[in-house]
Amino acid sequence: MTDLTITTTTLDTIDRVVNPKTADLMRGSLAQSTWRAYQRDRVTIEAWGVTKGVEVMPATPITVANYVGDMVGRLSPATITRRVAMWSRWHDAQKVDPNPCRSNEVRATLRGLRREPTQVRQAKPLSVADLRTILTVTPATTTINRRDRALLTVGLALGCRRSELVALNIEDLHKVDQGPPGLSVAIRRSKTDQEAVGTTAWLPMTGNPTCPVTAVVSWCRH
Repeated sequence: MTDLTITTTTLDTIDRVVNPKTADLMRGSLAQSTWRAYQRDRVTIEAWGVTKGVEVMPATPITVANYVGDMVGRLSPATITRRVAMWSRWHDAQKVDPNPCRSNEVRATLRGLRREPTQVRQAKPLSVADLRTILTVTPATTTINRRDRALLTVGLALGCRRSELVALNIEDLHKVDQGPPGLSVAIRRSKTDQEAVGTTAWLPMTGNPTCPVTAVVSWCRH
């Protein structure tokens, strides 16, 4: 898990940095998804404060507790808890003492939140049958369709996250002369590889309608 103390301090400091390269390096210390999630959380809490007519920095214990109550039914308990944790780190970065997010009122509210009945909705993964249906209605007749077919087939074959998929470049795919036909794929960074050590995956040439290699070659040739 990313240290939110680093996140809050970075975001609070970055606007005061004169050197653009220094600012880029600060942003690069965090995964883009973490950076965006923190920014969204902070903006939404600030917007909530405006609608309620209350200050969120520094906040009072009752303000934080009321936020938790307001979000029940709108957000998952995990998201609410994460936002309160971020809010707490934000207060720490601003050297607010005592920290309202650690108050007895907020702790009691979060304990009550954990006792609330929840129903976790699990996203259904894309199946091969689903992929066949999508490819049927997305014929390889346009550049956009060929691109989409390549993304869908490669994504399912590799089982990679969206961020990993869209980060791939053509240069990351290499034909292998030995062994079964297919392409090696250099995945430069993933959620579990924040230091960008990188790993290599394999796209097989299957010869069937959902073949990822065929889709990639079709896209690149046009």
